[in-house]
Amino acid sequence: MDREIGREARHRFDLRGEIPVRATLFTTRERPGEHALLVLVHHIAGDGWSLRPLFRDLSRAYEARVRGAGAAGLPPLAVPYAEHARHQLDRLGAPSDPHALAARQLTYWRKELDGLPADGPLLPRRAGRPAVPGPAARVVVARLDAAAHARVVESARAGGATLFMALHAALATVLVRAGADEDLAIGAPVAGRAGDGSVEDVVGFFVNMLVLRTDLSGDPTAAELLARVRETDLAAFSHQDVPFEDVVGALNPPRSPGRQPFTDVVLALQNNARAEVTLPGAEDGVEVVRTGAARFELLVDVTDSTSDRGAPDGLTLTFEYRGEALETEFVQWLAHALPHALETAASAPGTPLSRLGLPAPPRRAGESDRAPAPARHRAPAARPMTTLERETAAVWCEVLGVPSAGPHDDFFALGGNSLRAVRAVARLAAGRPVTVAQLFAAPTVAAFAAVLERAAALPVPVASAPIPRRPRVARRPEPQTQPSRKQEESQWTSV
Repeated sequence: MDREIGREARHRFDLRGEIPVRATLFTTRERPGEHALLVLVHHIAGDGWSLRPLFRDLSRAYEARVRGAGAAGLPPLAVPYAEHARHQLDRLGAPSDPHALAARQLTYWRKELDGLPADGPLLPRRAGRPAVPGPAARVVVARLDAAAHARVVESARAGGATLFMALHAALATVLVRAGADEDLAIGAPVAGRAGDGSVEDVVGFFVNMLVLRTDLSGDPTAAELLARVRETDLAAFSHQDVPFEDVVGALNPPRSPGRQPFTDVVLALQNNARAEVTLPGAEDGVEVVRTGAARFELLVDVTDSTSDRGAPDGLTLTFEYRGEALETEFVQWLAHALPHALETAASAPGTPLSRLGLPAPPRRAGESDRAPAPARHRAPAARPMTTLERETAAVWCEVLGVPSAGPHDDFFALGGNSLRAVRAVARLAAGRPVTVAQLFAAPTVAAFAAVLERAAALPVPVASAPIPRRPRVARRPEPQTQPSRKQEESQWTSV
């Protein structure tokens, strides 16, 4: 059963013909009374916070069916997802309006990320790694007991910081110990739900990604580094409303296939309410099933456990990484060094980072470990475009809002991002078997037109039945009630 569940968990959604939620019930021949229900949710339809209301409603619906009541009679949502999305657009305003919230926050991110190295953090990477490592994931798990957890929390509070900030400081410390630059950027997903609780019960994708840039130069003490991290994180959290894709679009960093812009090292803290299932007559319990695909080069996923009284009850640190990219010995060392850094910084906050007594890494990263810096394509001399190139250029101009595009213009240099890439490929595919990944690999008009030409010679895939869609919710012209400006600092699950 475990093998079949793992196989089904790796199902790839075809969003042209599938809804983004899939449920599969497993039963064994040997034990017909034993079942397991796998619920698979595409990230466009849900996030980690969504699991609690999703499973709560599932439990209510199951109980209603058991009683023979039919429908569960779930109460209507206070704020539906579409209403919230429209409200956020109204609240952010137009980036072209200098007084709008979106424009002010984009100004902050331009200043904050200016000069950030394009190749991301320097890490010990595998020799002979492919130019675009595959997504196959490997996992290493470490744990911190309840007593150590309590000491870390207490020390962070003494410095006016949170557990997440202590984790951020410790992770930055050990990465620099392994050879990363002292100007270090780490990604952090945030819940993206209004602090007034209006959308706590909504199942949907609210998460936003922040880039936390920290200066570790000058061999600061653990307490001094925590103060720097606190300042960085608070500033980032106060500018978390503008979507990450808008930040990428506005700053337009060079892109590399298979890599997250700005940084591919991500830290996530799981401190949102746990998802629980209550099914009458069945054994309860929720078990996370990993898909086997790593979305980042390195994800440090920390689960914050608490007792019934709310006291610290231990940390579980999961290190998920791309097996083709990073050295296994480095990640195993990281799983040992990070708890050590957390405990040492908590017990001796006045100690400089160089004297924390961290174990030596198997090797420090060097120049050979740098990820290839993405290069912007330079346009050769102009030449007449082919028919397919003109078609491609016309779609790019429409999707990107630019007046013209030449054969050697780069889609992403013109302001493209992943969402715009999806739109462009959808319009150009017209039955051809092409993907967004191919646009990342061939980002100029001429290169992608060549991809389309080759694809035209391939068999046309069988079209899926379209998904019935509700009409788009129009934006209301009248003023909307403003939600609280306070945003939850709760982090989001990676699974």
